Amino acid sequence: MSDDFDLGEISTPNPFIELIRTRHSVRRFTSEPVPGTYLRQIFQAAVAGPDAGNLRSPSLVLCCATALNRELGTLNRFSLVDNEYSDYKIEWEDGTVAAPGAGATDAFYGAPVVATIFGPDGYSFATEDATCMAMDILLACHALGLGACYITRAYETFLTPRGREIKYSWGLPDDYIGKMHIAIGFPDGTPPHIKDPNYEHLLVLVNDQDTFIVEPEYLR
Repeated sequence: MSDDFDLGEISTPNPFIELIRTRHSVRRFTSEPVPGTYLRQIFQAAVAGPDAGNLRSPSLVLCCATALNRELGTLNRFSLVDNEYSDYKIEWEDGTVAAPGAGATDAFYGAPVVATIFGPDGYSFATEDATCMAMDILLACHALGLGACYITRAYETFLTPRGREIKYSWGLPDDYIGKMHIAIGFPDGTPPHIKDPNYEHLLVLVNDQDTFIVEPEYLR
């Protein structure tokens, strides 16, 4: 295996590649509402992505209801603390959500918009389709100047009795399960720098002549 290979020089960076390179997870949001035109473009990006067999399996909910997002964020965080759902309880005090388990807080970081992607239970490519949709949403948010953060445990969130109730109120069928959430809003603070290009895992290029290790210097 050769140690090096010349991948050439990039004189003018591709703007879309730069969009990918500069995207970061954002976990601090302002309270500024996300305009409807932005939400429309997020929907447009979400449904334009690839999916298996062009079957369009995922369903997407963009929730802008502040109290409901905080409740779902508590349910999501609670699923990390305690996986027993039958006796869980949420107490409302002065319009706030009391955490039902020790250390449970809003898993969505107070984001004004929470996207939830659902997929059909038992479908072989449901997770892959949902993941493609999520990536398009993350990139669309970055392109619009929004911050976003991919959040797991959507499946566990909508296993709870209250989660099921919310899912049904959104018109989702019983056989659709939560795949992932994305917290969305305007970033609060200075965006971070470009990710460190010193990728720790193996990157390899294979051509007709040899197999080459791609050095981190080519990622800068």
